[in-house]
Amino acid sequence: MGGLKTPLCGVSSMEHIDLINRIIEAEQRARELSDEARDKRAGMFTELEAAAADMRGSYLERAHARIEKVREFEDEFTRETLEGLEKTFNEDMISIETAFERNHDKWVDELFVMIVGR
Repeated sequence: MGGLKTPLCGVSSMEHIDLINRIIEAEQRARELSDEARDKRAGMFTELEAAAADMRGSYLERAHARIEKVREFEDEFTRETLEGLEKTFNEDMISIETAFERNHDKWVDELFVMIVGR
């Protein structure tokens, strides 16, 4: 007995059942693979979000460090510039005071003559 033959394609009932079972198994495996792929995809998105957050944090940290370095440089530059200006001002004041002490009487006499006309 070769089993009962079905009118479809001359396949026996057992062969027909085996074929259906293989189709069901293939469908289950396809669903498993699909679920695995979906889970993997979700995991990848989570990993990408975490990596993006890490990169953003790292970038902000470097940017803040760079801003602080620039601020320190600018503060030092401003301090040195002000010190230089103060030194120049003091030197100029000394020169003016020295010239005033040396030429005071001469300048008073010249102003007197310019004003009075003598």
